[in-house]
Amino acid sequence: MPRDIPVGNGRLLLCFDESYCIRDLSFPHIGQENHVGGGFCRLGTWVDRQFSWGGRDWKRDLLYIPDTLVIQANLYHEGLALLLVRRAACSCVWPRDGALVANALDLSGYLIPAQNFYRFAADVIEQEGYLLHKSNPDGTLASSWHPWFSVGKAQLPIQEDETALVIWALWNHFVLYRDIECIKPLCRTLIKRAADFMCQYRDLETGLPSKSYDL
Repeated sequence: MPRDIPVGNGRLLLCFDESYCIRDLSFPHIGQENHVGGGFCRLGTWVDRQFSWGGRDWKRDLLYIPDTLVIQANLYHEGLALLLVRRAACSCVWPRDGALVANALDLSGYLIPAQNFYRFAADVIEQEGYLLHKSNPDGTLASSWHPWFSVGKAQLPIQEDETALVIWALWNHFVLYRDIECIKPLCRTLIKRAADFMCQYRDLETGLPSKSYDL
């Protein structure tokens, strides 16, 4: 059966068919170790002693809610008289993406939204001076695939460029607008913490930045 939707990142590959059932799952190398084993993964629904696998007998509507980044999936089964509505939204804040967007806003003259991002970064930065992988809009830690321990040893679950790019964007913001009233409250909470961390987080032999995760 054709694979309508392939999703992968270089090490993991998921392939979905037209019914959105998983047909292939390759890891840790694409094309090798297909953990589905020639079958497929699917979801079944049981309602009032009636059962249906998620297949062609379900009507599907895939929608975007207007003016949002929210995806809505409606699934309807006539025999079960059942309507399932599922919404998903990407609402996490990646410091890297936020910094690049803030810089674009600065260059376009929209300094207020950019300032709001820099204040947000100051609120979520760790006491040690690094920004974690991503945060929720309320400032709480969002989900991440970076572990705090690897091979039994503690490590920082960070991508160091996410800290560096925020300082880079903030510097360019200052060069453009010279708004001391915005920068001053961020000096100790964000700028100094991040700068101290990046100066210290180095390989002792080479002086280069210590290891952190890549994209």
